[in-house]
Amino acid sequence: MNNITKIMLIILFTISVFGIVIGSYIFFSAVDKIDYAADVAKEQIEKSKTETTPTDSGDEEPTEPLPINLLPAKLPSIDGVLIFPSQKDHSIAVFSGTSKLILQYGAGRASGTAMIGELGNSVVYGHRDSNFNALSNLEVGDIISYQNSDETMEFEITEIYITTPNDPDIFETTENAQLTLVTCYPFVFSGPANERIVFISEKI
Repeated sequence: MNNITKIMLIILFTISVFGIVIGSYIFFSAVDKIDYAADVAKEQIEKSKTETTPTDSGDEEPTEPLPINLLPAKLPSIDGVLIFPSQKDHSIAVFSGTSKLILQYGAGRASGTAMIGELGNSVVYGHRDSNFNALSNLEVGDIISYQNSDETMEFEITEIYITTPNDPDIFETTENAQLTLVTCYPFVFSGPANERIVFISEKI
């Protein structure tokens, strides 16, 4: 093996290691954002249930607002939080909208679809390699919980299928309260994916 070959191998090895380090940093940074947003969502929901705290004198004084200065100001308010009991209660904050910024911090409910828990089809998007990675282990019959400031509700997965990104059936209107989770497929894939996996669940 001559010196030029050795140098080339060293360069290739260095590039590979650098790529792994950068990829790991991006992945864990994304996970940190998602976990933080989910924690904020849970605390906001708990605080909203008790807006005032009684004092010994019988008077009421406002509770301290939850500091959320670490979340970008451009993020919309948090609608609620999805919880996956079969995945060690993995939690994801849900926002209204599906912008790039929203999907960095949680899942996004597509505009024009029903609010989660209300009659109709609630379509929620997330990234397969971060906020919706837990979906790769879900099966028909699994339960998905959703909690907002008013209530905690449960949905049972009734169907899982793979389709194209622009499949209009994803947004099919329903008479019951349906939660439709959508993410790219396959879960382990490098580069843009040209398929979507859809999880249909009904409120129970």
